[in-house]
Amino acid sequence: MKKNDENKCTGCGVDLTGKKRYPVYSSRLAVIGYRCPVCHEKGKSPEVKKREEEMSKLIMNVPKLENVKPDPGKNPENVAGDTNIN
Repeated sequence: MKKNDENKCTGCGVDLTGKKRYPVYSSRLAVIGYRCPVCHEKGKSPEVKKREEEMSKLIMNVPKLENVKPDPGKNPENVAGDTNIN
């Protein structure tokens, strides 16, 4: 089996030194090369793109949680009368 150059994109052949590189896996999950960000985006299936878009929408719409149990270390004046130790 031929050893691919790890500093070149397997898709377009661009030099990857100092850039973000995405691994390309074989059927046995061995890394057989790397892709540049442009080739990585081109190689995604429509289902993956749709799933990523839906996940990003869900992440953006997460409501802020109320602090039900405040941290006693942050507000020492509120904890002065509290003798309950857990």
